[in-house]
Amino acid sequence: MQMRLQGIMAAITIASLSTASVARAAGNDGDDVGSVACWGFNNFGQCNVPGGIGTPENPVAAVAAGGEYSFSGHTVSLLADGSVACWGSNEYGQSDVPSGIGTPENPVASVAAGYIHTVALLADGSVACWGYNGFGQCTVPSGVGTPANPVAAVAAGGIHTVALLADGSVACWGWNDFGQCNVPSGIGTPENPVASIAAGDYHTVALLADGSVACWGTISSVPNGIGTPENPVASVAAGGFHNVALLADGSVACWGSNPNGQCDVPTGIGTPENPVASVAAGGAHTVALLADGSVACWGRNLNGECNVPSGSGTPENPVAAVAAGYRHTVVVSPFAVHNRTARTYADSLRTALQAAEDGDELSLLSRAFDDDGVIVVGQSRLRVVARQSTTIPFGLTLRLGSDMVFENDGPEASLQVAGKVIANPDDAAYFESIDIVTEGQFAQNGAEVYVSTDFVVSGGRAFLSGQIMPAVLRTSGDGEVRVAGDVDAFCDYENAGTTIVQRGVLFVYGDLVNTGTLVGDVNNGFLPPEPGDGLSIGGDYTVGREASISLPDPVWRLAVGGDFDVEIDEPSRFTMGLATLELTGLSSGGTQLVEATSADLGSTEEAFDDSNNLIGEFRLRAGTTVEIVDTHDNISGDKTCEVIYTDRLVVPAGATLITSGCPVHVREAVIDGTVSDPDDIVVFDPNVCPGDLDGDGRVQGSDLGILFTQWGGPGTADFDGDGIVRGSDLGLLFTMWGDCE
Repeated sequence: MQMRLQGIMAAITIASLSTASVARAAGNDGDDVGSVACWGFNNFGQCNVPGGIGTPENPVAAVAAGGEYSFSGHTVSLLADGSVACWGSNEYGQSDVPSGIGTPENPVASVAAGYIHTVALLADGSVACWGYNGFGQCTVPSGVGTPANPVAAVAAGGIHTVALLADGSVACWGWNDFGQCNVPSGIGTPENPVASIAAGDYHTVALLADGSVACWGTISSVPNGIGTPENPVASVAAGGFHNVALLADGSVACWGSNPNGQCDVPTGIGTPENPVASVAAGGAHTVALLADGSVACWGRNLNGECNVPSGSGTPENPVAAVAAGYRHTVVVSPFAVHNRTARTYADSLRTALQAAEDGDELSLLSRAFDDDGVIVVGQSRLRVVARQSTTIPFGLTLRLGSDMVFENDGPEASLQVAGKVIANPDDAAYFESIDIVTEGQFAQNGAEVYVSTDFVVSGGRAFLSGQIMPAVLRTSGDGEVRVAGDVDAFCDYENAGTTIVQRGVLFVYGDLVNTGTLVGDVNNGFLPPEPGDGLSIGGDYTVGREASISLPDPVWRLAVGGDFDVEIDEPSRFTMGLATLELTGLSSGGTQLVEATSADLGSTEEAFDDSNNLIGEFRLRAGTTVEIVDTHDNISGDKTCEVIYTDRLVVPAGATLITSGCPVHVREAVIDGTVSDPDDIVVFDPNVCPGDLDGDGRVQGSDLGILFTQWGGPGTADFDGDGIVRGSDLGLLFTMWGDCE
């Protein structure tokens, strides 16, 4: 998971790394504790996890693995309660945890494993060792791990032990024939403190606070370019005769003995697209935990130590910690749900809810929702934290609890809904992010919905009714919003999918950008629209060329507070012939601009038609100033200026309409306010014959002759207003043929 890598890159922290093993304490307030999986050499039972270890009732926080060639092998687990369990070879007592170690009064903080000895760092900063002690590797020096000189981390070499003290200095004890216990001068001083340690068979590695690396023993050098200010190291691991460094950029470097390819990092591992979060080193193999929770192994594989089992390290079952023994590999996989409040664990949300109480915080992995049927959250103020990309699957219905909160832990975490989520009426629900995907459904049900980022409907359907407060409300693709009652959207709205206002008013307090389909009348007989239903937009309403507006019922109203910018160029996608367009001036800050969308066909009955982008009523609110503009070509064909056709124009007292030379053709005009040029308001008179060019009261052959004399140029016979008298005007003349009425 990316959150692990971010932590690594943010700062170099003290960690405990041991020979052929890595022990890492649980992070994220215990989120990383879980079950144990093991593979590779198992002649001593080092991969046989004892019953009761790594269960939700007894989760494991960290692991270490030891062993020597094929003569021994044991595994050490640090449990979440601070106790220790060991299994595998035990000929020297390396798997016998001493009495009093790991008790509630004396909990363990981290563990390490050598050839045939085990080391534990206790929570009070002291150190305990058990197992083979033929070279003093289990004899902690006097003064190390005392209250005055506590230890911060431990590592176990083949037959030596290393301690990183809280002051940044290093202490080593045990076999020293290769100088593995001789800390170089200048390492671990106040001026050059150590941040973490690792120990190989016969060598020791220190990561310094400045990101550089020091080695002593059989490996005493570091390759050029590793641990420089430009390329600092974040953590180190030591194998039998090789070292591994995790760099701050998520890449991996290995050096030392390489007969089995243990230093050959595979292509694609540690790239910017596939960064590594932590590393471990075995006898002759290397293990990398990637930021996405998967595991990669390379090097010796004689006993299957590099064969990651199917299902381990998958997106559904990510790994949180890795350790490498001499010939085996051990990982910790977190449980699906961690109740951070009660410090309990479960492998499904349904199980976790059975024990949860009001106000509890549950952190979870995606597989927590691997369920079907109905889950009803009975708790109030329950906080759910997603640790990865999480989907509520198809077939699962989740009924939210009162004041329920969904948060994301890290940049890769998110919430998608492919099943059903139902909020409680007159309640509240809180989301950091939410995306309704294919087959998904979200029922707001009158609740208040708060979203820190965007509320996205990308493939499913959201039934909205009530107050919703995201950063942006967005539809895309096959996503559909159905308004089932009054909706107050305190945000901008981007409709690239479909929005259907089935009943009530969709109040958008910001801007609405419509590049998809917006339908305002779906009367299914059960929820018919009522007068005033429709849309009320506080800001600008921008409509893309391929979008649509469908408000075909006379009860529908479209109110716009800012500019009304319509680019639609196909009349079949502009249906407002019975609806009302009201310019409210709520957020214009001055003059509202309204796009003229109709062709000027003159003041004729035929021009007042849906095919010419007719508007049922064009209304200004008192106190507004509206200017007609012709920015887009909404109707095909040549023209000098597009216009507005409306059955009824209302300019109340205190309102101003600036026509800008664009005529407004109306059947009825109620003008108590100001019109910049009254001559631009053309009231249709059914008794007027535009085709009566000679004024004799009939449209006949003489008028036809006049039309032909104007053919190819402008003239009074230009009935369709395109600036040229031609065939289209001839057709209109024939529709008017006969006596004028």
